[in-house]
Amino acid sequence: RYYDPCGGRYTQMDPIGLLGGLNTYTYVVDPLTWVDPLGLSACAFGGYFNRKGLRRDVYRAQRPGSYHSIKHIQAKTAEEARLLSLGKGARKGDPEASYFPEFAKQVTGFEKQAAYDAIRNGNVFEHGGTRFMFYKNPTGPVGYNAGKMTEWVRIEMTNTGVPVIHSFPASIEQVGKYIPGAK
Repeated sequence: RYYDPCGGRYTQMDPIGLLGGLNTYTYVVDPLTWVDPLGLSACAFGGYFNRKGLRRDVYRAQRPGSYHSIKHIQAKTAEEARLLSLGKGARKGDPEASYFPEFAKQVTGFEKQAAYDAIRNGNVFEHGGTRFMFYKNPTGPVGYNAGKMTEWVRIEMTNTGVPVIHSFPASIEQVGKYIPGAK
């Protein structure tokens, strides 16, 4: 079928009659915001504009300006990351999930790339004004959470004017609350 943008409709009838509605020449109700790649549906395809907005927020996001921004990236060795994740040597004595040093050195770029991947895979959840995203590193563990090595990262991003983003190695138990069956 050919689409006439001036007329806002197709020039031929829907040849197979799928979801054509009463007028088989129509495109979608609002072609500027709705996506309909095959011309058969009148609803957004896969939440494209929601994902686009999330990607824009990730791009604009800034790291927090407090201790919160560095508490997961202080380990100088893998063993120190394990100990910090158990609360040993941590500032307040509380367990702090910790990245391995090689990830800690590049956390800003890494966490944004992980967020983009989580968005692409649909691993985004909103709760109380914060977006939670989960990413599984395909090359192996990224750090420790509660003394256990993990490949998963939890990215948190506020839903505010200028989004604030931070991340940390996530336990499989944390991930499983949002993504049942995650391994």
